[in-house]
Amino acid sequence: MNQETYKTELERIYNETHKLAQDRIKLKDDYVLEHSDFEIGEKVRVITRQSENFGKITPEKIELGFISSRYVDDKGLIKYEVNKVKKDGSQSSHKLYVWYNNRIEKL
Repeated sequence: MNQETYKTELERIYNETHKLAQDRIKLKDDYVLEHSDFEIGEKVRVITRQSENFGKITPEKIELGFISSRYVDDKGLIKYEVNKVKKDGSQSSHKLYVWYNNRIEKL
């Protein structure tokens, strides 16, 4: 194998992997658009369930937020990123952490 053959083969492999990566991104985007429960910018309620940790009981907590983005994880589950609500009711730039066991509801 000479240098030209090496370069052409390397370029071919790079182009194939680049195309497959683009296909993967498009597939994930299409899946999220078809199966998501909430639209971006929609106002939601995030409910943290009551839990007990080392004998300490934390009560159920309800927070309001806006859906800022959505994505699909490796298991095929759609995850949402939620921004907090400001005092005036508009969307904040601060994220509201959503645990795997939190429940998200529409308002």
